[in-house]
Amino acid sequence: MLALSPPQPIVITITSLPFLLAAFQGLTLTVILWFMKSSTVGEGYSANRLLSGFLLVLCIVLVDHAADTTGYYFYAPALIDTTAPLLLLIGPLLWGYVKLQCSPEDLRFRWQHLVHLLPAVLQLCILLPFILNTQYDAKLLHFYDAWFSDLHIDSGDSTTNCPSVLPWNWSNCLITLQTVVGKPEFDLVLKSPLALLWLSNIGLISLWVSLIGYLTHSLILLQQHRATMRQLSSSPASREMRWLTYFILLWAATAAFYIATSFQQEFFDTEVLGSDTRETIVHWMLSIGVVYLGVLAVQQPEIFSKNIRIDSHPVQPCIPNPSGTKYRNSPLTTELMAEMRTQLEQHLSLHQSYLDPELSLKSLSDQTGIGPHVLSQVINDAIGVNFFDYINGYRLEVVKRDLLNDDKRNILRIATDAGFNSKSSFYQFFRKREGMTPSEWRKCQSGNKGFRRA
Repeated sequence: MLALSPPQPIVITITSLPFLLAAFQGLTLTVILWFMKSSTVGEGYSANRLLSGFLLVLCIVLVDHAADTTGYYFYAPALIDTTAPLLLLIGPLLWGYVKLQCSPEDLRFRWQHLVHLLPAVLQLCILLPFILNTQYDAKLLHFYDAWFSDLHIDSGDSTTNCPSVLPWNWSNCLITLQTVVGKPEFDLVLKSPLALLWLSNIGLISLWVSLIGYLTHSLILLQQHRATMRQLSSSPASREMRWLTYFILLWAATAAFYIATSFQQEFFDTEVLGSDTRETIVHWMLSIGVVYLGVLAVQQPEIFSKNIRIDSHPVQPCIPNPSGTKYRNSPLTTELMAEMRTQLEQHLSLHQSYLDPELSLKSLSDQTGIGPHVLSQVINDAIGVNFFDYINGYRLEVVKRDLLNDDKRNILRIATDAGFNSKSSFYQFFRKREGMTPSEWRKCQSGNKGFRRA
């Protein structure tokens, strides 16, 4: 039996300190989110707890990596790879948070939701023989193989420096049970062969599938949510949760980097980056994600608790469909829709409801007396745009008029007075419609006016 001793004492180095600090911040935010309630009873409460669980998993992963770099597991080898099943919870927890934020009315727990936890539970069951194994020397050789590259096994004609019985690269390390008889690895592989195989290959592939599937569907949900908000609100910027999209994209970039580099190593037997460098970069990106959420919690605390729905009785808006099949079961005739369109335009012309920056489909429905679903159909089918574009088209005409008639007013002030409540959405909408910025449009129109006077 080998008697392994740590090649270095436990030291918190400069490279491990940032991970511990990020984990500490994440744990603080985890506690806050777990006990935070939203302004509306029940709304966002479950979502916040899912985000809290997601952050907790991240913090454990960061602490685990810091412990790995400091040599802590030499003094607690029983904890080696105990955090592996948690990695399969990252995707489901983040996806669940996105789903509840996009569909906050679906807050009831259902037993089928537990299906998303099965991969992590299955991995835990498979790894239990390895986790409970007391062959600590063998675990240390498996976990810290890079630290013991000088420990090799003579297999006759060739010599390999791979201490794991089931190594990462089968093509490089051909070790049979006969070559390790009497070594601590022999007992390890006999007691937990499936666990070692899972740790070496299958677990990694399952993590790839989990991350790709859940992150992709999360981005799809957010895209659908933005389309829905543009059907319900004239100023959806605060409800589109772009911060969450950026956070998912950061995770997608991290996952893409991790999968690409590890896939290359596993299947093509080449390394652009070493394993240690890859792990360090990945955990730095995780730390950035935790810090990013912390900054958001300080700058925009309402995003974690505020109700994102427009009203308590949302309609079922859809993305406009040019084929006209969206409302194929609607009783509205073309003549009736034209009549309601006239009624809507007369109301907007008389009351100028579009000047209200918080105008929504529901509030406009209450003002006009037209049902929200019918109103949505009139705007989408009879006019051919979504609610966001329709209302902001009126606002744009007000902005263009004031840009020409009031040279002294600030452009952003003109936009705000016209009903725009987001600088970015105003400039984006103006450029989309006019093909230039508001200042360029003003100069162009002023020049044309002077030419016509001349």
